[in-house]
Amino acid sequence: MTGAGQVWVLVAHEIRRRWRSLLIWGVALGALGALYVALYPTMSRYIEDYMENAPGGMEQYFEEFGGSMTVEQWLGSEFRVGIAPIALSFLLIIMGARAIAGSEERKTLDLLLSNPLRRSQVVAGSLGAMALSLAGILVIICILTYIAALIAGVDLGPGGLAAALVALWPLCLVFGALAL
Repeated sequence: MTGAGQVWVLVAHEIRRRWRSLLIWGVALGALGALYVALYPTMSRYIEDYMENAPGGMEQYFEEFGGSMTVEQWLGSEFRVGIAPIALSFLLIIMGARAIAGSEERKTLDLLLSNPLRRSQVVAGSLGAMALSLAGILVIICILTYIAALIAGVDLGPGGLAAALVALWPLCLVFGALAL
């Protein structure tokens, strides 16, 4: 088996081992996205009132919204600075830290390293599993948030939502790679 094939086997094994927890993370954060969508109509009125009554020095911060905040801008700001980047970074930090240490605790590291694998392949497999796991979670969040927008009757384009979530992927992956 080639080096890339061995890495893919490690990635697939890691994702199979964690699929339940990844589904739970995706559904929980997707429910949070649905909550953001449900809160948008109320919060947009409060934000518009605040922008109208804000002091003169604050006008420069609201120029990007052009007078009113769209649902894409609302979700983008919530997904960039809300709980989602913190939670997803935390998940990848746990995955990265437990990639090697977890195998050692489970007494499977010796078995893993006794295979004809280079250590770089083990690290690449762990990084690939983190990247694909995060991508899967972001897809679940996107789907559940978009379904909530359809149910709530909020005019949300799938492109804007996907762009806000795709921006989280490299940010969170950096933290996971550092922990690895």
